[in-house]
Amino acid sequence: STTSQIFTVNNSTNAPGVTNYTWNLGNNNGWLYNGNPAPASISTSTSNTITLTPDCGKALSNVSATVTVGGSNYNTNSSTVTFTQPTYSISGPSSICSGNTSYSINGLMCNSTFAWVAPPSNLATLNSLTTSPTTLTATGTSGNFTLTANVTSCGVTTPVTLPIHVGAYTSSDYIMYGGNSTTQPLYWCPNQTYSFSVNGPGSNYQWTIPTGWTTNYNGGYVLALKAPTSSYPPTGTVSVTFTEPCGTNITKSFFTAFSSSACTGTDPRFTYSPNPAPSYLNVAVASGYIGTVYISRIQIINVNTGITVFDQSYGGNTSSAYITTSGFQTGTYSLRIYDGSSWALYQFLR
Repeated sequence: STTSQIFTVNNSTNAPGVTNYTWNLGNNNGWLYNGNPAPASISTSTSNTITLTPDCGKALSNVSATVTVGGSNYNTNSSTVTFTQPTYSISGPSSICSGNTSYSINGLMCNSTFAWVAPPSNLATLNSLTTSPTTLTATGTSGNFTLTANVTSCGVTTPVTLPIHVGAYTSSDYIMYGGNSTTQPLYWCPNQTYSFSVNGPGSNYQWTIPTGWTTNYNGGYVLALKAPTSSYPPTGTVSVTFTEPCGTNITKSFFTAFSSSACTGTDPRFTYSPNPAPSYLNVAVASGYIGTVYISRIQIINVNTGITVFDQSYGGNTSSAYITTSGFQTGTYSLRIYDGSSWALYQFLR
């Protein structure tokens, strides 16, 4: 950037008799002084500060000073200049149905150069590879590609990307989960709660559930259902119809089947205690999964009312969470833990 920098020599011992400060920059130093290229050395008389401005895009020298005191010269330490690359991003929609859309590169610094990478010609074209903004035109075929711009600043080239979907989404663009898996059928145990969800963008979710199942939680793209109280009816299908961003309705389904083996195991990725939890609940990644599984989000739902009483997202590599439960009503609760790709579902008592 071209932000001016102030350098200061501190007279830490309050030595008297300072008559001159000479700033040592060297030849071709990349700095501007009073709007002009800075010379190799600059005298500021008895002023112990100097303001230097980076000459856009040039390599900058380190800065030191020589202080004259009572006819003798003393050298300061050197202020070392280091470079940090800017953070770039591409602004524009990640999904376009048809026509023209503008995309820009955010964070461009002085004297930055950039070049867009031409997208697959069957999906889209760019009206310019060297301007920002540029105009992307969908060419009629639906699909996915990554819009890329190679930005060069301070001698370093950085690729900046944005995933783009062109045209209407199809059913194959979405994945439906039953429990923690995409494998069908979902084998269920009576009176247990299972989550169903669909990934990808959408709206107007309409769920259809099998006979004997009840809804505990409906979050649009995600649904928590309680299985029948007995093994009958043994099979059924959970379906959802929703609208993809371009306006087409899509339906996804998940087949379910009773199995006694489903009554013997739980998701091993996480642990929670105590149960019952009258005042608090500790949630943690199970010992065998530490370092590979993390907590991204936790939801707690009152099974009796279907009301979500706790919903929090977690950043970074979170492996444990402490949740205060003393304010919850007495009853049964569903504990949903998201690891960034799938949900784990448990129950506990308050």
